[in-house]
Amino acid sequence: MGDPKRTLQECNRILKPGGILVVNYPDIGSWLSRLMRRRWIFLLSVHIYYFTRPTIKAMLAKTGFKVEVVKPHIQTLSLGYLIYRMEAYSKLLHKTSKPVVKALRMNNLQVPYWLGQTFVLARKP
Repeated sequence: MGDPKRTLQECNRILKPGGILVVNYPDIGSWLSRLMRRRWIFLLSVHIYYFTRPTIKAMLAKTGFKVEVVKPHIQTLSLGYLIYRMEAYSKLLHKTSKPVVKALRMNNLQVPYWLGQTFVLARKP
């Protein structure tokens, strides 16, 4: 699979000076990740590398970027999908909320959520 350092080096190579790079990643150093431990939702096989704020900043600096913004990233997903994913964490809540959401036709309702994701804006000097 991919090599994040090599990917960032390639981004730096193809960006013009002043070009912007945006990175959104599940922050394994977030308070929620530390609280949930092995039950943290982003500990998935699709995530090969994990970063904290200090490690992503260091990698961006090593690959020639200047970090300008680091903040929590609020994502939006459908309520139906969030309830589907909830089953692994609370079968009771999943079982009771799924029919209610379906009956109210709220499966496609877009819900903002934060579970430890971080947004980074960096610039090529």
